[in-house]
Amino acid sequence: MVVRGSKRDAMSTESIKAQARRYERDEKWTRALELYLQVLEAQEGEDETEIGLYNRVGDLQIRLGDVDAAVVSYQQAIDLYAEAELTNNAIAICRKVIRNAPGRAFPYLRLGRIQAGQGFVVDARESFLRYAEKQERDGETEKALRALMEFVELVPDEIETRLFVAEQLASRGRKDEAADHLSTACRIAMEKGEEEKSAAIADRLRELVPDRSVPAPEWDESEPDPEPELGADLEGFESTALMDEAPPEDAAEGVVDLESKADATGFAEFSDISLELNGIEDEEFPSASGTDEAEPTPESSSLPSFDLEEDDGGDGTADLPLLADSETASLDEENGDESEPLPTFDLEDVTAEPEEEEAPARAEIEEWRAQGVALLSGGERHKGRELLEQAHRAFAEQGDPERAIQVVQTLLTDRPGHPELLQRLVEYAHQSKDRDLLVDALFDLAERLAEADEPGKSVATFRQILKLDPHHDGAREALSKSPPGRAGEGSDGSARWVVPKEASTGDEEADFARMLSLFKDQVTKNLSPEDSATHYDLGMVYLEMGLFEEAIEEFRLSLRARPRNLAAFEVLGQCFLELGNPEEAIEILHEGVELPVGVEDDRVGIYYFLGRAHEEIRNTRAAIEFYEKVFSLDINFRDLTERLRSLR
Repeated sequence: MVVRGSKRDAMSTESIKAQARRYERDEKWTRALELYLQVLEAQEGEDETEIGLYNRVGDLQIRLGDVDAAVVSYQQAIDLYAEAELTNNAIAICRKVIRNAPGRAFPYLRLGRIQAGQGFVVDARESFLRYAEKQERDGETEKALRALMEFVELVPDEIETRLFVAEQLASRGRKDEAADHLSTACRIAMEKGEEEKSAAIADRLRELVPDRSVPAPEWDESEPDPEPELGADLEGFESTALMDEAPPEDAAEGVVDLESKADATGFAEFSDISLELNGIEDEEFPSASGTDEAEPTPESSSLPSFDLEEDDGGDGTADLPLLADSETASLDEENGDESEPLPTFDLEDVTAEPEEEEAPARAEIEEWRAQGVALLSGGERHKGRELLEQAHRAFAEQGDPERAIQVVQTLLTDRPGHPELLQRLVEYAHQSKDRDLLVDALFDLAERLAEADEPGKSVATFRQILKLDPHHDGAREALSKSPPGRAGEGSDGSARWVVPKEASTGDEEADFARMLSLFKDQVTKNLSPEDSATHYDLGMVYLEMGLFEEAIEEFRLSLRARPRNLAAFEVLGQCFLELGNPEEAIEILHEGVELPVGVEDDRVGIYYFLGRAHEEIRNTRAAIEFYEKVFSLDINFRDLTERLRSLR
């Protein structure tokens, strides 16, 4: 972008930039940098500013190994984009700093401010937490605390972070400030109707400052509440983990609606947040704001999902998805309980439409099972497992979950406690409408999750067991032993997560680090606002482990809930490339190219993997075309220059 003012010799400037670009193509980085700096120097002090040149100068400085100078150039670009109210461009440069200079803390602070200004509360919280984490690791505990205090000023109705800040202030002897935050949090909880949470906060307030009165909610009971506008209660919910697009207004059919969980845990709704703050010192960046229009609601998916979501400390009613009324009717009549429907699971493989080729005959599936058992017994376990896996999937596809259960149970004798097999057993037990078997399968899975250090998921599963069997002693005992403060559950399972008060060690930095780690763990594991983000995060874990097929499944589930998630298209393309399927990668990546984006930089990864895919199928011209698009955005992206050099 060029901010125009007084006229200058445009021909001379353009010729200098053209020469700089030629030097870039020839990888003469120093000569190109000198020319770009010459243009910027000529613009200095004038009204005309070409913001993109600061970005390009930063890229070249990174290429030449001068990271500190590059960071300064990127900062100038971010500031100028913010002043011009081009917040998407500013966000893109923040991400570039994170990508090329990952040790820096400031881009997270900048991102948090912009995201809060746009009303993306969850994204903003994550960015502020990342900034606080990095400052704490650098020994800058006070800066970390000030950042979190800034966040609660930007997002005043955000209860959980405010409670954390209050405890940190109290530990530093700043009781009056802590009491102010507790008082505000208590009032907000009252106004939201969260009586147990407000009571817990009020108790803490009295404990800290005995003579402090408990606040009253700020509403005028003399005036009737205005009629809510259609859709108004959905305003303010957004994506997580730095993912770009706004979430759908309605959860996909059969997918857990975790936005309702957000309400239960103190998440706030925002439409217009001022970024003018008092008392927050940060010389690196001014505040910025911007707006994004909400995404249109995607088409609902007809395929249900079984997601062992981390426990949110709620009352258990939204821990796992439920069957449709038509599916539960027969089972409820048999059990005499119309209020306890069974959970719905993701049966993508089970319910997928059959291939055009002829389905295997029953005798053939039985032969697979018999051969699989024989191979297992004879020591050829790998081949035996493959045949048994093939058999249980085929039985399920033909509508015989009972036979599929028998095969999975055989596999479990060979691989006891295998989580994927346990989940399959849960799915088939649900299909067979065998409540007792379902409860047993869920219990085995919950115990396995607990052993695998997944306490949030195990607690959610134990609670689902109690919904199906309120007198299940094993689940009750397991919940009674769950770590206190882990998901904020009281003995009654109510949502009352307050940062636990712990004795100070006398080491302020160590205490802050411990509490920040606990708080971030709670936010990450127990306050996830939407199912799509959970599947995306799990897919990234699988991707990092090299489990590409499992990653693809999770990314597809994420896209089912949020079809406009550009980041999921990018990593899906990467997974197909890793599996040696460039044609499928090209198809899925082109879907991502067609999505609207705020700035072209958002597509840099999509273009890169398209180049990789075309390179693998020996379509050199297309590969170079996509690589050059990446080059125009970020010359330091991955191994871009090496790939271009080899193709030219």
